[in-house]
Parts: sequence; C-alpha cells; structure tokens
Amino acid sequence: MGSTNDLAREAARAGAAEGLLILADEQVAGRGQRGRLWLAPPGGAILASLLLRPHTPLVEMFAPTMILGLAVQAAARAWGAPAVLKWPNDVLCRGRKLAGILCEAAVSGGRVEWVVAGFGVNVAFDPAAVGLTDLATSLQVEIPGPPPDREAVLARILAEAEARYDRWQAGDYLAVWTEWQAALVTLGQTVTVDSGDGGIVRGTALRVAPDGALVLATATGEQRVVAGVLSVEC
Repeated sequence: MGSTNDLAREAARAGAAEGLLILADEQVAGRGQRGRLWLAPPGGAILASLLLRPHTPLVEMFAPTMILGLAVQAAARAWGAPAVLKWPNDVLCRGRKLAGILCEAAVSGGRVEWVVAGFGVNVAFDPAAVGLTDLATSLQVEIPGPPPDREAVLARILAEAEARYDRWQAGDYLAVWTEWQAALVTLGQTVTVDSGDGGIVRGTALRVAPDGALVLATATGEQRVVAGVLSVEC
C-alpha cells in the first residue's frame, strides 16, 4: 500500500473504533519525520498504524509518541537489542535508527478526536543492502542468530503500548512521561535542532518538559523546542 497512516486517517474520519491496526508488508509512500520517505524492503519491517481515541487534555497530546517509542524500545530489548530513544520520535541502536514513530491527530473544540500512531520497525533485513549503512539498523543486525518473527515482535510492541496507554488513560500521564524522559539518550548532549521553517537552535539538551518539548541551554539562555530534526554535534 501507499501509507498505513493514510488509510488509518481515512478510517478514523469514517468513525472506526479505537484499536484499529493497519499493517503493510510493503509501503511505497511510507513517511518519516517531515515527510521523508521511509525505506524498507517487502517483508523486512513492521509497518503499522494504530488508531487511538484518547480522552485527554491537549497538553498531553505527545503521549502516543512517547508510548509507542517506549513500547518499541521494550520489545527490541526483549530480543537483546540495545535500544534507546532519541528525541522526539526515534528508536536507536548504537547511534543508528531502528524505528520511527509518526503520530497524526485531529483536534476539534479543544479536544483530541483521534490519533493515528504510525510506527516502522526494521526487523528482517540489512539496511546496508538499501544504501543506509550509516543511518539505519535492524533487529537482524543487532541481535545474534536469525531475525525474530515480525508477528511476535509486533505482539510484544502492542502489549507494551497497551499497558502504558491504559496507565495514561487512567490518569497517570506523569508515569509515562517520567519513563520516557529516563529512556532518552539525547539529554546532556550538544545538539542542533532544525525546525523546518528556517529556525535552527543549537545548545545542550537539558531536559524535556511535561508536554514533550525539549529544553536547550543556548548562548542566549534556555529555549524550548517543540518539534524538529535533531542531530548530535560531535
């Protein structure tokens, strides 16, 4: 298919129930951050979009990104991959991208109507074969032996996500945010964030705010960044 997120959005607008999961064996128009193409050979990755209809204030809209990131990290670690989180929405192993999260939402009347949480996880291929040696990795590369079964990894991701989602919907947003902040490898590093509208911020990543924004120590003082492409300065 083109994009699981596109189909999930259509289903959400048509009134589909929370929990709908759309899967693809191959995407020809998969998107990453800022519309970048997501590349994965047929059968090599988990390509999925999950429809959520959370009851939550707008200030907590970043929770699905945190929840899916933590869920993918936990599943990857269950198979022995040294996964960590990079702000705002990547899962890394040894500095290379294992997975990405792309959440899209509809807001009306000051409330969230629905969230489509898209996630792509590289499982059973070598990114070097598609020219991504320095940028991406996969579970096949990161763990000894044959790559794990995609369905088993997906089941673990969904179980990990559901536990955190239920906790959030029960009112414990702080627990999810605290776990996510502790998993971020970004904090303490000197970084550059490109917001995509011509704005570039450089500084030391100090912390994340409860709404998911990254707080940087810059030459002119502390500055919040709510979105952007982050790179670590060596």
